[in-house]
Amino acid sequence: MEIKRISLAVLFAMGLLFFSCQKTVDNPAPSGNYQHGVWFIDEGLFMSGNAGLDFYHLDKDTLESNVFENVNGKPLGDVCQCMYHYNNKYYLVVNASNEILVADDKTLKVSAVIPNITYPRYFLPVSSKKAYVTDNTGKGINIIDLQSNTVSGQIPYNPKPDSAYASWTEQMVQYGNKVYVAGVERGKLLVINALTDKINDTISLSKGAEDVVLDNQNRIWVLCDGTIANPIINSKLYCLDTSGKILNAYTFPDINTGPGNLTMNAAKDTLFYFYDGVFKMGINQGTLPGKSIISGSGHNFYGLGVNPSNGDIYAGDALDYVQPGIVFQYNSSGKLLKSHHTGVEPNGFLFVP
Repeated sequence: MEIKRISLAVLFAMGLLFFSCQKTVDNPAPSGNYQHGVWFIDEGLFMSGNAGLDFYHLDKDTLESNVFENVNGKPLGDVCQCMYHYNNKYYLVVNASNEILVADDKTLKVSAVIPNITYPRYFLPVSSKKAYVTDNTGKGINIIDLQSNTVSGQIPYNPKPDSAYASWTEQMVQYGNKVYVAGVERGKLLVINALTDKINDTISLSKGAEDVVLDNQNRIWVLCDGTIANPIINSKLYCLDTSGKILNAYTFPDINTGPGNLTMNAAKDTLFYFYDGVFKMGINQGTLPGKSIISGSGHNFYGLGVNPSNGDIYAGDALDYVQPGIVFQYNSSGKLLKSHHTGVEPNGFLFVP
């Protein structure tokens, strides 16, 4: 949510892109057909209550904007952090509104609200009956009862109560009954037993641990952004096995540039991430790639996703964090295919078959 300076030249270039963007359909009568497409998650400006959702219809090649408000008759809320699809429902994590909205996956109509979660970040169903939710100011990981849509408990994690962010947790992945959680402030990877809801292990990495993914060899990759440490340090990318053993550690060369938005393709054999531009890395590659496949010049990239059906790369550009953003769509080699208008701060994507 930090506002970065952007030159007038860059803003002018972005203005020119307006005329090449994909046609947007801002239709107050929702289409009601949200299949075979891509959800664009518009985070919105903090404390402005202008989060939103757009749906790109792949079959029609049109973008239906502001879908949530058009369906539900009210704004989505303050800072939509992420969107998760599970068991015929969407779970919309609305960070600064301190709640999770549960919506039907056919209509996007809200059916329930899970309230009283302090700044929720990421959502992960760990069984048919419960999910975990991380946050950045609480005392641990929240446990959600998916049947009653309530917070049923919490997994304590507060190693040093001297900092309000000591227990800040971010992304999660699950392997068997183990859930791996990124602990940002202390640079930890927490290992939770999903049967007992207890932390069984804490693995020390580098400060700024945020993004976690699981590859097709059941190895865990953790991206650590050193620019959020105090003082800042070089960022790191770790590869671990499911026992927690570190198999490899890669160091990013520029201490002032933070990587982010680690994601994978459908085959789970290739990593993608931002490091100014968009970088692509095979999971068996011995070193970090030296060159981006998509340049970050003239962009303020904020959200990243890879379409599992065709490998297209979607990169959200937040521009100045205030005006509506742009999503750029590339093929898997980094060739620009299309661009789309979005709401404020497009921070992520959810692909619908």
